[in-house]
Amino acid sequence: ASIGLWDAETGEKIQWIDDHRTAVQVVRFSVDGSLAASGSSDHDIILWDATGDRLKKKKVLSGHASEVRSLAFSTDNKYLVSGSTDKALYVWDLETGMIQGEGRTESEVDGIEWIHNERGFLTSDGSGAIVRWDITELERMMEPFEELLEEIKADKDGARRDELIQKFEDLRSQYDPEVLRDKRVFYVLWQCKRGLGLLKGKPRRRK
Repeated sequence: ASIGLWDAETGEKIQWIDDHRTAVQVVRFSVDGSLAASGSSDHDIILWDATGDRLKKKKVLSGHASEVRSLAFSTDNKYLVSGSTDKALYVWDLETGMIQGEGRTESEVDGIEWIHNERGFLTSDGSGAIVRWDITELERMMEPFEELLEEIKADKDGARRDELIQKFEDLRSQYDPEVLRDKRVFYVLWQCKRGLGLLKGKPRRRK
């Protein structure tokens, strides 16, 4: 149930915090580094002031009914999005500490990422779904893969290759072979505005 703050250059411990009652599942910093948030199996989120040499507790955000595994700050530090194992998705107003909106994913929330300079964010969950959300209405804006795959199929001239912004030299997966038996794995490379390409391949075991 502890959080450790370490000096990245020396590796020395700066601070040890035991404010959560049970295991800490996630810690995230805001884009400008002025705030931090921690989520725990105790269902609570603690918001921290990170402007000094040590973290200082600002407030506790309570509302989740299961362990909090994912957190993400908005780029303007006005909101915090949290996700838990019971599929719940909350948007918190950091000025008031109140829940501004609620949503639900298909399975337990595994990851949240704010879209830079936009009023929206992406979530990933245990069902394998990646969904883009509108912060204003807290509703799904699109199902990324469905629209992306249709767009890729329509692209016949390969011009999108010129937009590739990242190369993966070695794409590997570790999955249960019983689950993936006779199935195929799809890797999709994409950026916020346009899809980049589609890679297909059968799962393989690591030696």
